[in-house]
Parts: sequence; structure tokens; C-alpha cells
Amino acid sequence: MFYAKIGDRRCHARNAKKGEHYTCPVCGGEVIPRQGAVKAWHFSHVIPCMDNWNHDMSDWHREWQDKFPPQCQETIVEKDGVKHRADVLVDDTVIEFQHSPISADEVNKRNAFYTAAGYKVIWVFDVADQWDSEHIYEDKQDSTKYHWRNANRSLTGVVPQSSSMVAVLLELSHPC
Repeated sequence: MFYAKIGDRRCHARNAKKGEHYTCPVCGGEVIPRQGAVKAWHFSHVIPCMDNWNHDMSDWHREWQDKFPPQCQETIVEKDGVKHRADVLVDDTVIEFQHSPISADEVNKRNAFYTAAGYKVIWVFDVADQWDSEHIYEDKQDSTKYHWRNANRSLTGVVPQSSSMVAVLLELSHPC
């Protein structure tokens, strides 16, 4: 988590000061700034957070999230007393970046929550490994189309939230 609360303000881990009192915007629990030399500076819970949608963030994930204004990043969405932290929230759209494997069940849970809260959801998947291994390849007849051999099994069980659900394939080493 890169943003925590100090009083009623949001604070990025880059601006955090040791010894100040920071809290998680989801659970309200105490978090402390981790500002070492190896990992990206972030906040860490003293006692684990009730939000089980938080996982270590890859550089790819963080780089995409940083393409959006700070006020759009790690935005809290609440529905019926349940809170989750969206990667990015712009207007009425949640954008989730996914670099590591995720189950179809988990995608469906997140879609259901954000949709029930009144948001559209866009998923951005990093499929560079699929491109590199030639599981995704350009159509020989039409260079504007691609094929995905043995599509990622985590997507086969995903139930679209609506006909407008978007899955974006990014980070391909081939210019589109």
C-alpha cells in the first residue's frame, strides 16, 4: 500500500516520516512506513488488514498505476460497510491491473463488488510472458487480429459484469 491516512489526509509513503501515526484507509488499523533500500517505499500493517485483496505489487503494476493522478490511485470503494482499495478509480470506472495469476473466482468477486457499488470495471492484464512464449501471436491473414493459444485458464471462468467488460492485453513486445 502506497497511500495511508494521517489524520484526515492521504499521504504517500515517499512523504511519510518515521514516528508519525498512519492508518490504513480500509480498516483503520495502524500502518508504518517501510522506506528501505531494496523494495519500493510503502506502508505495512502492524496487524493484518481485513481487506484480503491486497497483495505485493509488481513494478509493472506500480508503473501502470503511476500513469494516473495520485488522487485516482488506491481509491477506497465502499458498499454496505465493506471497503476495498481499487487500483485506480476514474469517474465511474475502476481499473484493476493484474500482473500475477488470479483465479476466475477472484475476478468475479471483484467485478461483483465494484459493479454493486455502481462502477464499471476494466481489467488490464500483463500478458508479456504469453507473447514471449508465442502463445499469443499475430493472425497471418489480418495483422490487426491476434490469437491466444491455450488462453489463460483464469479467464475462461470469468463471468463478464456486462457486455462492456473489457480485458486489455498490454505490454506486448510487438507494436500494435
